[in-house]
Amino acid sequence: MVKTIPKKSSNLKIAQGRQTHSHLLTIASELFAKQGYAATTTEEIIRIGGVTKGALYHHFSTKRALFEAVYVEAERAVAARIDASAETAGDSWEQLLGGCFAYIEACSDSALQQILRIDGPSVLGLAEWRRIDHLFGRDRLLPFLEHLVATGVITVPSVLAFVHQLTGAMNEATFWIAQHPQRTIALEESKRMLEVLLSGVRSTPA
Repeated sequence: MVKTIPKKSSNLKIAQGRQTHSHLLTIASELFAKQGYAATTTEEIIRIGGVTKGALYHHFSTKRALFEAVYVEAERAVAARIDASAETAGDSWEQLLGGCFAYIEACSDSALQQILRIDGPSVLGLAEWRRIDHLFGRDRLLPFLEHLVATGVITVPSVLAFVHQLTGAMNEATFWIAQHPQRTIALEESKRMLEVLLSGVRSTPA
């Protein structure tokens, strides 16, 4: 005879599992951001998280899998900042500028920089890093750029070429900022330069 688990008990177990999953992500995010992937051990995550080794590996099969989950959450945090910037911007042009500025500002945030720009490419591998980066960056930006072209805000010969070059330029800027001895200055210089570059494709009012 198969013993059925009461629904209330099952729901509680699911909720506890989600809570443990979220708790581990929070602990790992803080450690990866503060001391980097290489210096962070699973033993340290287990100790600080107050969980068993079995619990950790139940949710994340490897340390790399845990980092990938942390990386995706960091990308989501950046996307949220971009969306918040767009909501407070005025017209479509200001939304473009504000969103791009929010992107390089977020990626220059010390809490995210170690994960997104220092460890991300090396831990995930370039191909996987690019796939996730495109998912949260290029693939979200492309429809908006198509809208800007359709409404005459910008003029470009190829939207697809433009989105690749724009996201590539912003990514390179964030890597440069990450390595710069005066990151605040580098960020402001990058924002000014980005506005100059974008102004080059802005349609001239009739």
